[in-house]
Amino acid sequence: MKNTEKITVVIVPVKAPAYVKTIDNKLDVMQEIVGGYIETARLYDVGEMFEDLTVVCNDEGWVRGLPLNKLGIRGQFFLISSEIHGDGEMVGIEPTKAKVIAELLNSNGG
Repeated sequence: MKNTEKITVVIVPVKAPAYVKTIDNKLDVMQEIVGGYIETARLYDVGEMFEDLTVVCNDEGWVRGLPLNKLGIRGQFFLISSEIHGDGEMVGIEPTKAKVIAELLNSNGG
């Protein structure tokens, strides 16, 4: 399902619970969430619920000494679908799945 204007993501702050948010599918919005240039990394072998997800984080998190969050990633990051449209636009997570992911991250101290 293509929705290029808005996407649903799971935001994982450094010292707060993960939460679901619908954001504009724009680079500047994504950069604001992570606090700088973005870097993406697809998740592999982390369990069925997290398959087909991509981490979007601060590209300079290590260099800038951003604090580690509870998952060992430097700074706040968010999760999106690993699907990318042919035009390069990122794809959000289905809202029901996003809610479950946030709950899982929060329930196990994730």
